[in-house]
Amino acid sequence: MTPDQLALDYPVINSVRMVQVPIRVGEFQMGSPESKSGHRSDKNGDETLHQMGITNPFYLSACEVIQEKHKRQWVRT
Repeated sequence: MTPDQLALDYPVINSVRMVQVPIRVGEFQMGSPESKSGHRSDKNGDETLHQMGITNPFYLSACEVIQEKHKRQWVRT
């Protein structure tokens, strides 16, 4: 994406007709509180609540992407 596209504040449709939504710079809490049912913090997974930050804006697909569609977007034959 170009800097102009990343500065947009609304979804776009890319070249293979996938809706992309903007993810802005900012901070958020990742993980879950220890008091939450199902919380894990062992060798099988660490869900300790912690602060995360996004330093560069980007677009993210609004829906799951199957491998075939991903290949069509990036591989030109």
